[in-house]
Amino acid sequence: MLLRVTLLFLFALFLSACNQTQPIKLDMPSNEGEVVIGRISEDNTISFEKALVTIRRGDTIGAYVGGRSKAGSGHLCNYFNGGNITWGSGKITLAGRDGELSGVFRDTMAPLGYTVVGDDSIVFERENELNKAKYRIAARVTEIKANLCKLNHWWDGRPINKSNGEMTIDIEWSIYSSLKRETISKIKTRGYIDNSEEREDGFLMLFMDAFADAAERLGHNKHFVRIFNDSGQKSKPKTIHFDSSITIPKTDLFTSADSNLKSIQDSTLTVRSTSGHGSGFFISENGYALTNYHVTGTAEDVVVKLSSGIELPAKVVRSNKIRDVALIKVAVTKSNPLPIDFTKTKQLDEVIAIGSPLSESLQNTVTKGVISAFRKDEDTNMPLIQSDVSINPGSSGGPLLSKKGNVIGISVAGYTKGNAMTGANLFIPIENALKSLRIQIQ
Repeated sequence: MLLRVTLLFLFALFLSACNQTQPIKLDMPSNEGEVVIGRISEDNTISFEKALVTIRRGDTIGAYVGGRSKAGSGHLCNYFNGGNITWGSGKITLAGRDGELSGVFRDTMAPLGYTVVGDDSIVFERENELNKAKYRIAARVTEIKANLCKLNHWWDGRPINKSNGEMTIDIEWSIYSSLKRETISKIKTRGYIDNSEEREDGFLMLFMDAFADAAERLGHNKHFVRIFNDSGQKSKPKTIHFDSSITIPKTDLFTSADSNLKSIQDSTLTVRSTSGHGSGFFISENGYALTNYHVTGTAEDVVVKLSSGIELPAKVVRSNKIRDVALIKVAVTKSNPLPIDFTKTKQLDEVIAIGSPLSESLQNTVTKGVISAFRKDEDTNMPLIQSDVSINPGSSGGPLLSKKGNVIGISVAGYTKGNAMTGANLFIPIENALKSLRIQIQ
């Protein structure tokens, strides 16, 4: 009997020594501003770029609370270690494209109807897929608040390496447009999780669950939904079989490239898509322009930059992947088309190329050379013009001009050796390009 009383006394003394730290107050998320998502456009693809934490070193982010586990196991919370939790890292990059949060973001947003690129199962060319996202999302964690229960055994207080608790995180989401090359919106959401399950890596799991809740609230945010909502019109599938031809009025030919250089440059475009930039040129007064298919890809929309620096939206009207050409319609009231010359060319004819090689800042770069040869594409057997006129990545889709300044071809590719250009560059004959898109010049 004495032994039993002694044990009960010691156990009561043990419990009285337990941590008495009280939970901190967590502000719950609000549903204000959340809407039913509706139909999301499949063309508005998104990728998760990175997550940052910008909490100051030493800030209190929570409490090691006292008491017992919410799981009902009877285990004790933080028996040996009570008090506040402080942030010790300062500003850090928490995760990038391949981090765990990227998977959490994708697994949260995809069931809501958003098209999130960057599937972890893609081993090769995953970067290429990510870079084609129309919008890129970054998360900045501005606040973390948590009540954490690190578990100790109910009988003897030994640590059992599990925890549970509750957490809120505040996130400022930045939405970056790959077409506009700028952040178009910043949206704040708060995520909350209260998990009584006793788990290893409890703090990390609470953070991941709270992050997922914040991401889901982003998906329902009215400003975010407005960006991604489908207009209700289904995208027209691109095909190389067109029901009808497009007729464009003929433009009078130039007699000299030198005297018309300013007009030529004003008619040449930088074409920007989600995967990068290329070049293009107007062929009609109502905004039709030509470029390469590999510049626009499968996009429905691109952005063009005029020589004046003005940027305008453009729709991809037709494209032919096999011939690697695309027709776009620029949202402009009037444009100055380049004249198109169907006169047969020959070796040693002088030619001029113009475009935006390597960088958009090099827009309207002019180079000069001669026609070196006439080739056939090895895969399609389609005709190509070979020239030593200098072009580089970014020149694709720009015009190849005769020495008089009239269009005879479209820049498409160049041979390289190692990382060096060889001076053997290829161009699509303009007549063949127009035919492949069923465009008639009259």
